[in-house]
Amino acid sequence: MNLFELMTLNNYGRTKEVLFTSSLSYLLNPSCDHGLGSVFLNKFLKQLQLKVKKDPTVSPEKDLKGNGNIDIFIEADDSIIGIEAKIWDDSAVNNSKNNEAQLERYCRALKNEKKKWILIFLIPYKDAPICIEEFEKINDKFSKNIKLLSWNYSNEKSSLYENYYLSSSVHEMVGEIINDSTIDITERTQWILKSMYNYIPNFIKQEKSKSRFPSNKDLKDDCSELFNNLIFPFCETLKKYANPIHTTIGFPYGTPPDKSEFGNTLFRIRTTQKYYENIEEKKENYPDKLVIEIWPKVFDKIKNDDDWKKWISEIDNLIIKEDSHINGKEDEKVILLEIDKDRVILPKQVEEFNKIMKRGFEEVINQK
Repeated sequence: MNLFELMTLNNYGRTKEVLFTSSLSYLLNPSCDHGLGSVFLNKFLKQLQLKVKKDPTVSPEKDLKGNGNIDIFIEADDSIIGIEAKIWDDSAVNNSKNNEAQLERYCRALKNEKKKWILIFLIPYKDAPICIEEFEKINDKFSKNIKLLSWNYSNEKSSLYENYYLSSSVHEMVGEIINDSTIDITERTQWILKSMYNYIPNFIKQEKSKSRFPSNKDLKDDCSELFNNLIFPFCETLKKYANPIHTTIGFPYGTPPDKSEFGNTLFRIRTTQKYYENIEEKKENYPDKLVIEIWPKVFDKIKNDDDWKKWISEIDNLIIKEDSHINGKEDEKVILLEIDKDRVILPKQVEEFNKIMKRGFEEVINQK
């Protein structure tokens, strides 16, 4: 029986990611009772060309002083290594409430430690597209301090970012330990290692065969006119990117008092027409127009506003109608704005729309 199959039979979601990162943290820590000592940790340090005088401390879920919890934090005498791990590509986006990317926060926090530092971004397979998008956001700023690592390189040996990848994947490192006859491995640790080694290749299989949402790359490649004319101006002007975890790009607004009603979203842009189960269904469900979801109570506050009337007058063939949010909850009513994909939205129009929405949102909040 594979340990990881056994431990995730009743939960497909976050439990699996926690299980793998916890196991990796355990194997990296020389102080744990796996009996490997520093063998696994040294394979990482060797690829990073780091030499340490004594065994570093390995901390799971390290609090980076208000910047979030990084999965694994390794601290040596004069250097630190942070590892942020993803086992699914579509879990790569994890922005803060003020819309700062997760890797940006972690790099800044590691830099503030005043030691030599490296952030390893551990992704499901080489060049997983959404993970690479997140990497690209910080690459220019922290290129000397960030490294890429995959759970499994498979047979893919070339990449646009080849120089950033560690030479061996986690899968390869685990395999090397299993097959090293000079290492005395206990039966229990052997079970962990072999379970991990046999299960890691499933990450790619799961990722490529099951996806409910389009990625940013999908929208760029297959909805180029819609993306370039309408979605991109919103994302770029308001510094927000298509989030493949959800059916909509949500544009945040502080923390409203009634989070149960408004969540943390000012308005949303649909990136697909409905949920779908198989990757083959993606193109059938890409949007054929820009669809913006607005909260009905907010719309009631702005619909008679002169600025709003002026804004909609500038958009040809704009359709406004009532509907439900695409997540399938019929009780979550929304007002939809539908704009033809051959329209072009200008940054100044995006900024004005955002101001109008904020004003309506604040009126709703203040009346309670």
